[in-house]
Amino acid sequence: MRRTLALFAALALAGSLAGSSLAASAPPKSFFQGDFDLLEEDGTLLGHATAQLFQPTDQRLVPGRYDFVGASTNSIRESHATIGNAHFWFDPGHLPAGATIPGGFVARAEGVECVYSGPNEADCHSLVITYVDNVDPSVRDEVAFEGPWGAVTQFVGTGTFTLKFSGAES
Repeated sequence: MRRTLALFAALALAGSLAGSSLAASAPPKSFFQGDFDLLEEDGTLLGHATAQLFQPTDQRLVPGRYDFVGASTNSIRESHATIGNAHFWFDPGHLPAGATIPGGFVARAEGVECVYSGPNEADCHSLVITYVDNVDPSVRDEVAFEGPWGAVTQFVGTGTFTLKFSGAES
């Protein structure tokens, strides 16, 4: 009887430990969240961006969004994008101009954006956005856009720019 109770107790303990270690070993999810001014290389204000990017799950199929309100001098008054897929990784060779420490955490999103220059004046197209959180604190973080016009890199000004990478490329 004691052996049977000891065996059941041992099995129950092993089962609870196995369950907790599985839960503890699940990697944290990568994500990007930003609420920041977007700047030209020379520091000229382009406007204000808000964005969220997540690893998609069965519970959250759409992995993010991007919204922009242009500065008064910008011909783009607003733009809004729905993200279709998202990927996260660390690029050890990323070395932007002026950096002395290589490396950057990267979040890349592909989706569809509509750019508005006025009421009912929308240009909708495919879009790729790449957010780079540079390791070197002396350089600005970057946002690169690829669309029908080609590719352009802009820079992060004041605000929040948070990119968390779980360590597992996605």
